[in-house]
Amino acid sequence: MNRLDEIQRQIELAAIVSEAPGKWSENDLAEKLHTSVSTIRRDVKSLREMGIDIRSRKLTYRVELPVDTLNQLIVTYLAFENSESIKNLPLIMEKFGSRTLGFFIKTAKAIRDKKVVEIEYRSAQSDRLGWRTITPIAFYNAGKSHYLMAIHQETPKMFTLERIRDFRFPNQKSSVREIPALADLFRNSWGSFTGGKLTRVRLLFKDNLEGYMSDKFWLEGQEAQQTDEGFAMGLHIKISNELIAWIMGWGASVRVIEPDDLRDAVLRKARAIVALYAP
Repeated sequence: MNRLDEIQRQIELAAIVSEAPGKWSENDLAEKLHTSVSTIRRDVKSLREMGIDIRSRKLTYRVELPVDTLNQLIVTYLAFENSESIKNLPLIMEKFGSRTLGFFIKTAKAIRDKKVVEIEYRSAQSDRLGWRTITPIAFYNAGKSHYLMAIHQETPKMFTLERIRDFRFPNQKSSVREIPALADLFRNSWGSFTGGKLTRVRLLFKDNLEGYMSDKFWLEGQEAQQTDEGFAMGLHIKISNELIAWIMGWGASVRVIEPDDLRDAVLRKARAIVALYAP
């Protein structure tokens, strides 16, 4: 067993004890983690050396995991960069409580073993709360939030961790035959979100932006040329709110040529902004 496996087992031990303080003895933990009692004792010693407050009382264990410690354990277990932190972890802890570390560990195992996870999730569109059976793909850092990338009803989706209210691990293999890689999911996407269906987009920028736009590499397969009307850019891209926001950020310096539904989406948002500020 390599050092990473040892560290992951030690973090799993901390998660088990955190979820049920005062329940697990050394023998119980050894059976649960398929190892020996002497190894459990060494693991507990190693956790203490990491600064983790794990202690025995009446032959069973308890552990205290403040948010900074919890974050370090999660990023270590998931093999994230040490400088990375789980965004909005205090909000996640409010919902998951002592099960927080266990959620990340068990989800990581479900990803590895291609098993389903059941989540109670509040939709951002409808604000409705409901249970979903998903096939997790990866945890994904989108800057301001961490997401769980997963297949739901045969479609790749991004689930905001803060919107997950509850979870279950039914120990059931996923029926999804081919689980896509993250690189494939984000191919032809704009920014941090996967977006919708692949669409041909044409934008027309003002002439004074030619130098800037032509020197920028925005997306694989982009097309650009100077025309009599301005600087034209063509993209094969999955349309998302991020793309719409980027277009609107250019203000009157850009116009959507196609498709019509993208142009209409920009217009609707622009009119809503004007209506908000109109006297």
